[in-house]
Amino acid sequence: MAATLGLFFYEIHGVQKRHALIEFGEQRERSPGMTSERLINHPHKVLYLINEPFATGVIYSAVLAGWMLLALATPQRQSDQPPTIDAALKGAIWVFIVGFLLTLIYNLALPYHEFGL
Repeated sequence: MAATLGLFFYEIHGVQKRHALIEFGEQRERSPGMTSERLINHPHKVLYLINEPFATGVIYSAVLAGWMLLALATPQRQSDQPPTIDAALKGAIWVFIVGFLLTLIYNLALPYHEFGL
């Protein structure tokens, strides 16, 4: 689970860098003497919401929820009681919801954040 979380943070950092590079490229294309408009006219989102951070939120939140489900549903040797799938499922659902919502908030705030190159 820790490795997945690390990969998630690495992906978010990569999204931030890509966004900064695209913004820089768009500014360069708007400068006098530039004829290319490849970055200015590239699609930013599908259906006004779906883009790289959105996909990252879905993928990594689902994987983290799966790890949480596995961790909570695995029987412990010291305990006489078997784990309940309901508690494990609730924990996994919460992990997915929180992870996805945090990524969605980040995604919505990303266009308003200034990145320096």
